[in-house]
Amino acid sequence: MAKRNFKDEFKKAKAGDPESQNYVACCYKDGFDADDKPPAVKKDIKKSIHWYELAASVGNLKAHFNLAQIYKEGEGVQQSGDKFLEYMVPVAETGDLEAIAAVVGAYSTGLCEQDDAQFVFWLGKAVNHPDARNEEYVSYGSLSYNYGYRQLAGMGCQSNAEEGIRWLRLAMEAGDAQACYEISRYYYGADDFGAGVLFKEDEGKARQLLETSAEKGFLPAQTVASQLYVDGNRGFPVDTKKAFKWCKRAAEQGDNQSMFRLGCMFRDGTGVEANKELSNYWFDESLADGGVVTGVICTDKE
Repeated sequence: MAKRNFKDEFKKAKAGDPESQNYVACCYKDGFDADDKPPAVKKDIKKSIHWYELAASVGNLKAHFNLAQIYKEGEGVQQSGDKFLEYMVPVAETGDLEAIAAVVGAYSTGLCEQDDAQFVFWLGKAVNHPDARNEEYVSYGSLSYNYGYRQLAGMGCQSNAEEGIRWLRLAMEAGDAQACYEISRYYYGADDFGAGVLFKEDEGKARQLLETSAEKGFLPAQTVASQLYVDGNRGFPVDTKKAFKWCKRAAEQGDNQSMFRLGCMFRDGTGVEANKELSNYWFDESLADGGVVTGVICTDKE
């Protein structure tokens, strides 16, 4: 394959070749000639947009994708979700997984105006794509969880409990922490969106999934696991050391109630050796975060 350079590509771009126009736009965007060292092109985002628009106007999908990214980042232009969709959706409609994932990301981050129907449509395109499980830029578990939850709740689509749970299970199998937590709730007897009939209560499975979710860092799972180890019910034995472990991890993630409970554990020596200094530290953290601590601070705090 012949080596490309800016000078030759610029001539072809001026003659109307869209591939060359996209190449020239890339060079102006990043301030270099992709195949020549040292850099031979001064960075100029306005010229980059000009050449991308010329290429995109005749259907060059690379230029569409690149323009969409510019409007996503707001580089040299005002950030625009509408413009992002204008240029990215035609690429996504060809089945390009990276573009599909980008559209999903734009809806989930709020770059684009919320549209539940469109969001669930593109989520479906993403999770059903044959390469979705294999690409690093696609968080298959997270996308499957979101798609399943929306199927359950009827967000942007008709509610479908069986389909929703099927996708939550796929997300769980892919290691998604939130999916593990939600499925554990159903094994404990939850009936959200009428999906409880699809489960037979099983405290053993529920506990396993709850702890898996907690290990993966899901805050609600950590707080629940800590309390269950204190109470010793729903399949959990009384184990103050494990209760302390999960309370500490939740507190370290910023959960106010867990900060307070951790202060109490250090004060009382519950699951850990009593430590007034650490007790006061976590009470202070809870207070600083807006918690209310009354009559619990160790009296010899200096």
